[in-house]
Amino acid sequence: NKKEVIFLTKGIIFSLEEFSVYDGPGIRTTVFLKGCPLKCTWCHNPEGQNKNAEIIRSPNGCIGCKSCINNGIEENGKIVFTEESIKKCPMNLLRVCGEVIDSEELCNKLLKNKNILDSGGGVTFSGGEPLLHTDYIKRFIDKYCNSFSVALETSLYTDILNVESLYPLIDRWYVDFKVFDEQKHIEYTGVSNELIKSNLRFLSHNIDKEKIIITYPIIPELNTSDDNLYNMMSLLSELDIKNIELHPYRKIQEQKHRDVGLEPMAFNETSAELYGCIKYNFLNNGFIIPEQITYREKEKCKYLKAIRKQICADKDISLEIKDCVFEGRCAGICPRCEYELEFINRALENKKTNPDVF
Repeated sequence: NKKEVIFLTKGIIFSLEEFSVYDGPGIRTTVFLKGCPLKCTWCHNPEGQNKNAEIIRSPNGCIGCKSCINNGIEENGKIVFTEESIKKCPMNLLRVCGEVIDSEELCNKLLKNKNILDSGGGVTFSGGEPLLHTDYIKRFIDKYCNSFSVALETSLYTDILNVESLYPLIDRWYVDFKVFDEQKHIEYTGVSNELIKSNLRFLSHNIDKEKIIITYPIIPELNTSDDNLYNMMSLLSELDIKNIELHPYRKIQEQKHRDVGLEPMAFNETSAELYGCIKYNFLNNGFIIPEQITYREKEKCKYLKAIRKQICADKDISLEIKDCVFEGRCAGICPRCEYELEFINRALENKKTNPDVF
């Protein structure tokens, strides 16, 4: 019984991000819980994969003194850092990742910002995989979340009992849908996606579909093929799930893998042009994508031009979309872009009013 109580009331948290505006509506606090059954080779939070607390090292500022290594211990041919390693590092580059926090302590941390959380924001549980901590989250919601909203960022790779336990209590489900093909999903994440699809079907049949937002990591050459996009859109359309967020892959994630002793798989960053083409395909098939500050200035111009090229090709509009030649900082508008937008809008309007001519 004692073990059960500890499991129900404590969670291992590796980050608590206050004033977040990226993990749900309003201003939120995001709680990152450790442990994940997936081992995605592009993982944005690899420090959340291990379910236990661990010591991680930042390479920035390392002077190569090897004090951390000399005070570590060898396990299975690898050096594992110890508390003594942390103390001996002259640059303070080592830290413990993962802190056991019970639900009451977590509540006290969150209530410091209660007025902000109550004003349209809330709490988002992320990870790792938060559904590994279903009892902890459920107990926390039942006891403390009576005035602010709760969101969950999940892969949905979990026993259906966990989904059944939480679905009436969660205001928004952010479901990370990575790769449609099962064998490819196994190759790059270590697990099948059949359970994920099954749980997604359950959610779509039991809650308001507006509460489900698909998060799609755009990994060039891995999940950007026409087949993957078609199959993914077909499933989501069948389930009548329309909300989706696009997340470009960034190289910075590779260093985070090295920090926790993992060897990253090198992928190309998601170009603005690729992002624009994929965004257009989703929008053109009736999906809803929130405006995100994903690309700025010249890069934003590139992805918008990619969308215009797709529109011209699909709607048979004779207009050459030229690459931007503007030098200096992009202000978001220029005569060429304005001309392209006006030309496309005029052509589309003409096709609508005079379908026999155009």
